[in-house]
Amino acid sequence: MDILTKQWYNTLVSELGLNPKNFQLYQGSTPLGQDSPWLWNILDSIPPESIDQFYDPVQRNNFSQNYQSVISQLYPMPISGNQVDIEDVLTQANIMLARVEKTKIGYAYSLTINKILDALESASCKSFQFDSETASSDINKTWAKKTQGNTPGFFNKSKQKNSKLSKFESGIINSRIRIKCCFDKVVCLEGHPLQKPSDQADLENYLPWYHKEALTRAYRDKTNSVWKPGMPSWESTFGEHGNMQRDTYGVVIVDGIKLKMSSDVVLDRTSKKGFSSLDLNNVPIWPFYLNVNNKSIQNKTKSKSGRSIHIEVLSPPKKPQLIGVLVSKIANEFNQKIN
Repeated sequence: MDILTKQWYNTLVSELGLNPKNFQLYQGSTPLGQDSPWLWNILDSIPPESIDQFYDPVQRNNFSQNYQSVISQLYPMPISGNQVDIEDVLTQANIMLARVEKTKIGYAYSLTINKILDALESASCKSFQFDSETASSDINKTWAKKTQGNTPGFFNKSKQKNSKLSKFESGIINSRIRIKCCFDKVVCLEGHPLQKPSDQADLENYLPWYHKEALTRAYRDKTNSVWKPGMPSWESTFGEHGNMQRDTYGVVIVDGIKLKMSSDVVLDRTSKKGFSSLDLNNVPIWPFYLNVNNKSIQNKTKSKSGRSIHIEVLSPPKKPQLIGVLVSKIANEFNQKIN
């Protein structure tokens, strides 16, 4: 599956005009949420260092929480002379966080669900093909240069331990796989922590909480003149194994998926009949692993002449799906000498 994941990643980058220096494949997602906090949970997640990640609703490593921890661990910036009447950046950052905490409605980002839906209205379609015999699996020119290595398999059977699918999976993965895919709409949009009040209707009740200058100061100076003793430290935050090495700053959304996939796996008569009778409507399937706990996703199977199997994955219009995110390294955002 690792090779197929790399090949699919490269195909999306090429066919959708994405940038391998910031694109991360996002699999196993639910349809686009009905409200913006669902989206902000995605943008708030610190992504793993890999070209792919699998949807995790828990999101254990969050930008907003880590940011608050850092701000609480910094010394105030000294103010001199004619600057005494100006609040230092750390004071400003703390005031912003305190105000947001009082609202108890969460930490907003600049991108909203309605902004995505508006963009989809004018977006164009994309059609392309995939062939595992010819698609490149070279990811050395990507930002991460590696996969997570925990792809669930061709069929995501995590909740079906005795699934009949297991006996077909290995043959499919090792066969030639061809795909014809069409997205009715594709958009790629950026979203950042809310830094100033917004006139968007969706954001009118949300206050800004992020002070970039304060975090910039924390990143550029690791000395004890800026950082208080204890945790978090500069190393535990921005170091080699720190929890804020990257952030998510955008999403890739598609609407209206029509995917036809064939595998040249050889099936005997019994296996052919068994595969054709499978009900895959409750099974997330590579390459999207779309959440099928809703009636909008349709997975269909059939086999022909004992030498190939065919799978269709259909997601109707007006049910947008998240298929990728944009990732930035913190070092690129604060690209200056560290003291």
